[in-house]
Amino acid sequence: MQTPDRTEQKNPAVDAAAIERLREIGDVAFLKDVFSAFDSDTARRLVAMREMLATGDVTGLKRAAHTIKGSSLNVGASNLTAISLQLEQLAGSGKLEGAAELITRMEEEFKRVVVELNRFTQG
Repeated sequence: MQTPDRTEQKNPAVDAAAIERLREIGDVAFLKDVFSAFDSDTARRLVAMREMLATGDVTGLKRAAHTIKGSSLNVGASNLTAISLQLEQLAGSGKLEGAAELITRMEEEFKRVVVELNRFTQG
């Protein structure tokens, strides 16, 4: 198996330009709503992905990774978007080797993203 690329931890978890685009749409309350929905939905999907992996549900895993990829893109979490794409492609190929590592990376990056998103709505 290939050594995972951990460059995402060196990059910001959230792209400030994406947050600025969201700020053009709404106020801080809007941002909090968007971030809260992202947080709860992504957390739920990450748990479900572990279950899907355990049962060999490649279709469900692909779908969940695709959904996280899209929502991550919406909030400017480009690293999480990239990892989600990798998992989506892996599951799309019908393979699960390496999926556990990708889910772990997604979970780690998700934690970083949530911290960053909270900073954008404070103060």
